[in-house]
Amino acid sequence: MVGGGLGKAVEQLKSMQDLGVTHASLVTMNQGLQPHEHVDAIKRFMDIAGSLQS
Repeated sequence: MVGGGLGKAVEQLKSMQDLGVTHASLVTMNQGLQPHEHVDAIKRFMDIAGSLQS
């Protein structure tokens, strides 16, 4: 989650999708999250990413 949090990560994913990118990764380290928050962030991101698939 490059500085800016989940919203920024989703924005970047949309931009990459427009360029034809088919795979991406999400890094939650060094975001000041508690262990359970890493899992929650990944779940939220996957929910959003799933809705972007064509």
